Amino acid sequence: MKYILRIALSAILAVALIGSAVMADEFLEGLQPNQVVNGFRVVNLYDNASGQAMGARFMSEKNGFIIDLLQIESVPQSFMWIKTPVTASRGEPHACEHLLLGKGNRGRYVAALEDMALANSTAYTQQYRTCYHFNTVAGDDTFYQIFEAKLQALLHPDFADEEIRREVCHLGVVVDQEDSTLSLDEKGTVYTEMVSSFEKPYYNTYRKLFQLVYGQDHPLTHVSGAIPR
Repeated sequence: MKYILRIALSAILAVALIGSAVMADEFLEGLQPNQVVNGFRVVNLYDNASGQAMGARFMSEKNGFIIDLLQIESVPQSFMWIKTPVTASRGEPHACEHLLLGKGNRGRYVAALEDMALANSTAYTQQYRTCYHFNTVAGDDTFYQIFEAKLQALLHPDFADEEIRREVCHLGVVVDQEDSTLSLDEKGTVYTEMVSSFEKPYYNTYRKLFQLVYGQDHPLTHVSGAIPR
């Protein structure tokens, strides 16, 4: 899938830089504009209020992938996003958001590791990008352990076709508690989430406004999460 391939490329480039660029004052102070580090060119240098280096923006000279490294007073954290423009409202990026870091052996390992490592994470899908964020209070070593596990799940997903079906949309049998009659019910985390979204008046209002501003077939008017049928 092209979506997963874009993630794989981004992840490999990120590891190539982060693996060598330890966030230390000496490293940041020694950077110069247009300097090349492991194939990444220094685009911008960021200073704090005291004029001391606190971060930099790097761009891959081969692929144009951008990484911002910032030294801030907080727990170790990462925010990654992947450009996932859609051509229709079928919800492929949204489905991948649910599956990549939650299903399959690697996805379930990430979820279990985060629970054990005092980590917090979130993800969301927009019309043009999918975002993943996580942090941990357990220190740098644990942060990189989680980071590696996430990259493995993004690079080499191993979820099954049945997990896709159950996560996105499927029909389930419901037993009535009073008379034990059976009926069919539409299930699936992605499907129920989007049904709930479309039940909110503002969701439809903003979608209509985007169509009026950009036009019916503009990428920003498509529903990245999918329109429930």
